[in-house]
Amino acid sequence: MLLALVYLAFISLGLPDTILGAGWQAMYHDLGVPLAAAGILSILSTGGTVVSALTGVRLLRRWGTYRVVLASTAATAAALWGFAHAPSFAWMVLFTLPLGLGAGAVDNALNDLVARRYAAAHMNWLHGFWGVGASVSPLIMAQQLTGPAGWRGGYVVIAVLQTAMWLALFLSGRLWRAGEAADEANGTGSVARVLSLRQLFALPGFPAAALVFVAYCGLEIGALLWGASFLVEVRGLPRDVAARWAALVAVGITVGRMLAGVLATWFSNTALIRGGQLLCLGGLVLFFLPQPAWLGLLALSMIGLGLAPVFPAMVHESPRRWGPNASAAAIGAQMALGYVGSATLPPLYGVLAGAVGLWTLPWWLLGLGLAQLWAAEECRRRTG
Repeated sequence: MLLALVYLAFISLGLPDTILGAGWQAMYHDLGVPLAAAGILSILSTGGTVVSALTGVRLLRRWGTYRVVLASTAATAAALWGFAHAPSFAWMVLFTLPLGLGAGAVDNALNDLVARRYAAAHMNWLHGFWGVGASVSPLIMAQQLTGPAGWRGGYVVIAVLQTAMWLALFLSGRLWRAGEAADEANGTGSVARVLSLRQLFALPGFPAAALVFVAYCGLEIGALLWGASFLVEVRGLPRDVAARWAALVAVGITVGRMLAGVLATWFSNTALIRGGQLLCLGGLVLFFLPQPAWLGLLALSMIGLGLAPVFPAMVHESPRRWGPNASAAAIGAQMALGYVGSATLPPLYGVLAGAVGLWTLPWWLLGLGLAQLWAAEECRRRTG
C-alpha cells in the first residue's frame, strides 16, 4: 500500500510540470503579458527545484521522509490553487516559488526512499508514472480550455487532484511510520548525511555521475524542445506531422521506463544504462540520415526508448555506490545538476542554431549522447 502511494505521488508530481505549456497560449492573453513571460515562470520553477534538491537532505535529516513529502505536497497544492485564482502575472510569479521548492523536495525524498528500499524495477516504474502525470495534464487543460472556466479550470482540476494526494498522504501516516521502523530494524534506514558539493565531488566517480545527469537532461529536453523545429525547417515536414513525430521521444521515454522495470528483473542497472545509451546513440545516428518516413519514426522512437532507463537506473545505483547514508545528498545533487543541464543546454543550443542553423541539431545531440556514455562508464570504473 505504501508503494502504491509512492506511485500516486509521482503521478501527482508530473501533473504540474506540463500544464503551463499546455495553457500558456490562453493564459498570456488574459494576463496581459508577452508570450516570452513563460520563461520567467520556467526559470523560477527550475531554480526552486534546484535549491530544494540541494538542501533537501537537511530537511530529510530533521523531519524524515514522510513529513517532508507531506509538507511539500501541501505547498504544491497551495501553489496550484494560487495559480487558478491569480489576479495578475505578479501573483503567478509568487506562487511559482513554492511550486518549484515543493516539487524538488518531493522528488528528492521519494527517489531516495525507493533507491534505498526497493528493487530497480520500481525505480523505473516510478519515473514511468511521472510520465503518466505529465501526459495527462495537457489533456486536462485542453478539455478545460473549451469550457467556461478556461485555463483557470485546468489549474482547478490539477489543484483538486494534488489536494486529494495530500489528503491520502495525511491519512497514511501510520504506514509511513511503520515503514521507517522496519527500515531501522533491517538496516535499510538512512541517517541522511549533510554533504557539501565539495565533499560530494570528492566521492569516487561522483564527478562522472554528475556529467551523466547534465548531458542526459540536456539531450532529453533538447530533443523535445528543438526536434519539431528541426523536422520542419531542415527536413521540410508539415508542422502537425513534425509535432507528432517529435512527441515520439516523450512517448518512448514513458513506455521505455515501464519496459525497463520488467527488464530490471534480469539485468543490472549498469546493463540497463549501457544498453539504453547505445540504443539512444543508434537512434541519433539514424536521425542524421535523410531517411524515409518509417526510418525517421524508428530513429525518434529509439532515442526515447534508449533514454528511458538512464535517469532512474543512475539514481537507483547511488546507495550502492556511495552508501545509504550519503544517498540523499548524492541523489539531490545529481538531480539538481540535471535540472541545471535541462535549463541551460537547450537555450545554449538555441543561440548556436540562430547563428549557424538548425542543421547542427543531430551533431549537438550526438555529442551529448557520447558524453553521457563516456561519463557513465567512467563512473562505473571508479566505483567498481
